[in-house]
Amino acid sequence: MFPSKEREAFRQEFGFPIRGWESDIVGEDKRGFSNFVQVVHKERMEKPFDITSLTIEPKEFYKKSGFQQILQTFSSGYSGNYFLDKIGVVGKIEPLTSTATLHHECKHAKTSEILREHPEFRERWEELAKDKNGKSLYYTNFEYVCSRFAGLDTLVEAKKKNNEEDDKEGFVSNYARTSFAEDVAELGEEAEVNPWRFYHWLFGDSANPTIKGKVELAQEFGIIPREFSEFVRLQRIMSQDINYGPETYTVNANKAKKFMEESEVFLSKNVKSIYEGEVRVDRGYIMMKCLGENHYTNEEVAEEYKKVLTSEFKSFEYANALSNLAEVYSYQREEEKAKIYYEARAEYFKRFYAGDVALARVGVNDFLESRGEKFD
Repeated sequence: MFPSKEREAFRQEFGFPIRGWESDIVGEDKRGFSNFVQVVHKERMEKPFDITSLTIEPKEFYKKSGFQQILQTFSSGYSGNYFLDKIGVVGKIEPLTSTATLHHECKHAKTSEILREHPEFRERWEELAKDKNGKSLYYTNFEYVCSRFAGLDTLVEAKKKNNEEDDKEGFVSNYARTSFAEDVAELGEEAEVNPWRFYHWLFGDSANPTIKGKVELAQEFGIIPREFSEFVRLQRIMSQDINYGPETYTVNANKAKKFMEESEVFLSKNVKSIYEGEVRVDRGYIMMKCLGENHYTNEEVAEEYKKVLTSEFKSFEYANALSNLAEVYSYQREEEKAKIYYEARAEYFKRFYAGDVALARVGVNDFLESRGEKFD
């Protein structure tokens, strides 16, 4: 009835409330709350979706509602749920709380909305989840129900619980095998949390045609960004460009050139990509390592990092860009400019620790503008 200022700001920012015990949501340390806010921003920027509430369910049995107590009594355990346009996540929000479950439930919400207009999405996806004889690889309805209740999961066919077979059969996890909805949500969650895992599934001799097909469908219908596969490939190039020396990083100039060329194409094709900030921070890093004759100037490096500040989604790469801009200006002995960006970085984390719900959308550009910095 009397939500905190952070929860009220959340409702105003997103148009739906975040419910639960106050101490489970905000508490004294608001970093966990800020992480959850970042997830909601990211998911809605990738593809808008509508829910009526987000509930943080307590782990303690005595704090649960009657319905939650019944569910826990008979269930084999769950970390979140999506039901009737409502999302629930179990467990107090703390600084180190995983945001994977929230991503997972947001993918359920998006899937539900997609199916209302495109039932063919399910048909096409389920075609990819069949064995060579055309039999579904998912749990049967009976097995699915059994898997949800404590003590009954032993009735599920043993080979369907074999984690070693998941990859071969085209599933990113064992839980993805339980149903079409969980398959979609698990793949979407993994794309958000561990995108690097997809390189061997999507490219090269070890590519998995089933997972690749599912990724293409997820991109086509907006479960994950359309440019996800391109981003994964780009990140692979970047990881190969960096050699880990005993004290510092060095950059392979030839591979760095390839990354710069391909990332430029990526950014021109995918204007306002959710990945723009991350890609530009990588570009700025390479440019800093390649300063000098026939390469880049400090001005060009600063311009690249400033583009991070105006990117659509302001993730933690935004804070890195602020730090790097301060270093660039300090290197140029523009101490006043450097001071502005050091202070901007401090302001960013001040707002993050305070649970600022607009940080992923606005960053601290307002602070920078108040100090005389301008953005196109």
